[in-house]
Amino acid sequence: MNNSSVTMNNILMENYKNTNNITNDIGEIILTAQQTAYRAVDTILLQRNWLIGKWIAEEELDGKRRSEIYGVEIIKKLSKELTEKYG
Repeated sequence: MNNSSVTMNNILMENYKNTNNITNDIGEIILTAQQTAYRAVDTILLQRNWLIGKWIAEEELDGKRRSEIYGVEIIKKLSKELTEKYG
């Protein structure tokens, strides 16, 4: 198991409280798991978007500020190609 899996398991285990009310206890387990999943997804999407922006800035734009038109054309081309591939 990797560190992120261990951390998520720890969050679930640390927040688990048995109140002898099965509906509430299971509801809390579900809620905690959902919130943990949302945070994990938010984190990975943030990293993904940062890396995409970094790649465009460093590789495609060569780290320099180029004309607005050039930047817009890159984004249009990327948008079209990536939408076709990933939806």
